[in-house]
Amino acid sequence: MRTKKEAADLRQTAISLFPMGDKKPRVLVLGGTGFIGRHLVDHLVTEELVSGVRVVDKCLPEMAYLTEEQQAVFASDLVDFVQGNLVSPATITKVFDQGDGAPFDIVI
Repeated sequence: MRTKKEAADLRQTAISLFPMGDKKPRVLVLGGTGFIGRHLVDHLVTEELVSGVRVVDKCLPEMAYLTEEQQAVFASDLVDFVQGNLVSPATITKVFDQGDGAPFDIVI
């Protein structure tokens, strides 16, 4: 677990890499319940680096063998999970539609 100073330094680094003023980015994570994706989502939410994360994967979080910490992160109001197969054009359309017409700031 990071100290508060380390977390603040990390936030400052992220802000300098993605200058958006005081606004935290909205992030889309494709394949988000896999090994790398789940750790990325956990990091983004735990370190308060985002205003929201949409996670897309064909595997439901309940079936992905998430740790208790990761389950809590995925249950957070900041995380929006969409189940879908990314080879399907219909899924791609659904994934990128946030309802407000605004694009995601970062897509991973």
